[in-house]
Amino acid sequence: MRVATGVHLYREGMVKKLHMTCGNTLPGTRPGQVMAEAAIRAGVPPSAVSWEGQSLSTLQNALFSRPDLPEGETRIVVTEPFHALRGAASLAWAGRPAAACTTPETSGKAPRMTKVLLREVAAWAVNLPRALAYSLASALGLGAVFPDILLA
Repeated sequence: MRVATGVHLYREGMVKKLHMTCGNTLPGTRPGQVMAEAAIRAGVPPSAVSWEGQSLSTLQNALFSRPDLPEGETRIVVTEPFHALRGAASLAWAGRPAAACTTPETSGKAPRMTKVLLREVAAWAVNLPRALAYSLASALGLGAVFPDILLA
């Protein structure tokens, strides 16, 4: 759904480029690359598609995508409705603010939706202190003491 929504935004002229981000969540997989390839198959020129494939979390998605998201450009994060705020907040934390565009609802029936929402609340509870600690370490020149893996 994220790829289809991004491709739609591209076709409508609302974005000039697509950047896919999702890392090695399962051994041997590259979801970011798979999504980029799907966008290209859907007609987006390869020159308008980039991807990041090392991240293991939303914070890492944002941090590791910085080189592909130049400052001063308008960005739209495309994700599921339950994840939109955290996705946009993570990009803002990484210095690349973005508006949010949600895909059609995919969480399904009430039990699944409850599980998804509880997971999202837990993710906020974990992400906020990690982002704060990482930012503080970086501001104090101790970035090497707080390696990127601790954001996973």
